[in-house]
Amino acid sequence: MTDEFPKNRGGWSGPGRTAAYTLASEGDNSTTWSRKRRFGAEARNKGGHLTVKVADQALDGFYSLGIEGDEGEGAVVRGSATARGSFFLRGPAPTSELGIPQLLTRGNGSAWTLSAFAYVGDIPSKFGPNRVYRIDSYITRDGKTPIIRPPLGAVGANDGAGTRTSSIFTTIGARREGRYEHAMAYPALNADGDNIIAVAFDDGETQRVVIAAEIPGQIIFPLAFNRVGPSTFLGMGGAYFWRGAAVPGYDRTQHPGLFFFASTDGGVTWTTFPAPALTAHEQAEYAANTGPLGAWATCNTAAMNTGATIVPLSRTKALVYAILSSPDEAPPGPWSPGTRYSNARVRFGVADLEAGTVSLLGTLFDPPFAALGTDYLALAFPRWERGACIAPGGGALLFFNDANYSANWTSNPTIYYTATGSLDLVGSMPLQAGRAGVPLAVSPRKLFMPVYDGETHALFESADRGLTWAKRATISTLATETLPGANGANTGPRSFGAIAYLRNDGRAQNATPGAPWLSDDRITPP
Repeated sequence: MTDEFPKNRGGWSGPGRTAAYTLASEGDNSTTWSRKRRFGAEARNKGGHLTVKVADQALDGFYSLGIEGDEGEGAVVRGSATARGSFFLRGPAPTSELGIPQLLTRGNGSAWTLSAFAYVGDIPSKFGPNRVYRIDSYITRDGKTPIIRPPLGAVGANDGAGTRTSSIFTTIGARREGRYEHAMAYPALNADGDNIIAVAFDDGETQRVVIAAEIPGQIIFPLAFNRVGPSTFLGMGGAYFWRGAAVPGYDRTQHPGLFFFASTDGGVTWTTFPAPALTAHEQAEYAANTGPLGAWATCNTAAMNTGATIVPLSRTKALVYAILSSPDEAPPGPWSPGTRYSNARVRFGVADLEAGTVSLLGTLFDPPFAALGTDYLALAFPRWERGACIAPGGGALLFFNDANYSANWTSNPTIYYTATGSLDLVGSMPLQAGRAGVPLAVSPRKLFMPVYDGETHALFESADRGLTWAKRATISTLATETLPGANGANTGPRSFGAIAYLRNDGRAQNATPGAPWLSDDRITPP
């Protein structure tokens, strides 16, 4: 036992307070010596003097990562068994070059997270040298003790004229055929030097890497990826136009534009398919720029600023909330999005993995490209990057932030709900977009979300799909946070921006309690 606090009559908190709550009080003749063990803490009452000892082991409960101290330093993990009162300091957490990594539950009581994404050198490809980034990750049961996993190599897509991108898209874990496995999608190269989209599956003991999408002679990379069920996955991909010296076999007229890739058998086999209804405008723009005078640079920047949030609706269907950047021209010349806050079309549809289709169900924002003036960023439309999440009880909640960049983080997102694809208006979230963290359905009725109020990182809860919120616990009063504001700044808190439930003894804890079928193949999906 560690952390003794003798003769503490009222300043104790966290697990010690919970453990001591029912101890005999001073002057109780029936019990002058009493002790209570709960949530890894032991509390003793001897003659009215309270001693609290906290076990140096992980406690079952909610955990969150954040920075306390100078930005980039002091990464710590905080936890709470009941997510009430105050989260206690668990200890230091491995830092990351991505900023603060957040924990992703795996379904067996553990979580995993990225710990580094660092440039390590170049590798030859059909399109010349490509940058390689080392991806480090670890699994943890207490939030701070890492079980290091083998590193992966992501290849940065290069268009031959200075535009580069590299990324990784992560998923929660799931139980499938008795094993718990999480997945990561990232750009890579095959044995022939072609750009591909790879997916790595990790069950905590072994890793398997598969090719999820491959279009020979084209520079493709992932733009979105998520789990749709224990054995089903869906992602969106994009491509660059090559602008460098001539490469044998490259044909820019075959540029694929935007496409989707999916698997319904746990990643063993994959299909690739277009989404003409959802991406008709963008595909037409890419096709219009395949000739010798095409605006390739603008197209490539637009592709880099495209993305989507994918939320499962059933085992083989998912809501696609797409942010579709476009290389349209506007006075006084070609428009360039510049950052990920692009003047992008915002659409939603439903993907059917078995049919290989994505239907278009609606458009939330159709940008006035022709009306753009010289100050593109001032008129740019930023999406709220939280996008959408699994709704308590199943279905999806979609968060839409209809504001120009200068006001986006102080706006209140509009909330929609869908179970089949058609959106029902829930209302306006009372919390500012820039202060809201990652929402998580923790039960069929309840939604949790970390919130930064400018001074304190707190945990809020909602029982009406995000329409109203109540503070449930304080996560940290010491965190360092940069509010959104400057161009390119975060649109939400990174410190303590997400939570995960962990169990120290290895017992299973469903990774998606709001929709249990999503992460456990023993449960029948809708």
